Amino acid sequence: MDTFFALVGSALSLNRSELAVAATLPGALEASLLIAFLGGASLMLGQSVVLFANRVSRKRFAACLAVAGVVYVLGLVAWVVTIWLTARYGFKLDTTARTLTFAVCVGQAPLLFGVFILIPYLGTSIQRILNVYSLLVVVAALSAVLEVLVWQAALIAAAGWLLRAGCDRVLQRPLAGVRTWLWRASTGRPTPITRQDALAALTADARSLQH
Repeated sequence: MDTFFALVGSALSLNRSELAVAATLPGALEASLLIAFLGGASLMLGQSVVLFANRVSRKRFAACLAVAGVVYVLGLVAWVVTIWLTARYGFKLDTTARTLTFAVCVGQAPLLFGVFILIPYLGTSIQRILNVYSLLVVVAALSAVLEVLVWQAALIAAAGWLLRAGCDRVLQRPLAGVRTWLWRASTGRPTPITRQDALAALTADARSLQH
């Protein structure tokens, strides 16, 4: 756990020298994966209004958070692959998937506060701030572990992200069935009520009570 908290502190401070040292700590990769997993689960917890609106049981609720964390990590792995391709063939950098996995996963430290997107009216803004903060940490971590300038790390991260986005768009339809299956398996509900639907319903209930 010492390594976990050391990584979180280094990431949130955007300290490249500390991130470079943290990457060499025992269990650094495992701790960074835990950060990413908890970040994904925290984001889902921040959208718990959707789970409550769908009347998900406590066991299903916990299962849904766990699935969200795993799925989020898998999505990051896809980003790691595209960053590796960019660094290897675009910038001729000799690096490993392990190093890049550490950098991308530790960059999710700000999302540990993802639960706060639950706050009404401020949730969307908070999520945007956390996403930008997370991207900055990823860039700082890449700069540290690859020993490149910040602008180079930013280009590598951006190019990798664009390549990943293109792949996501191509695979959007084929993966739609997988997402639906994961939702059904984790929540036991056939069709989800979205966050917007849930907030609209809550607003309507509040107005009806006023009248």
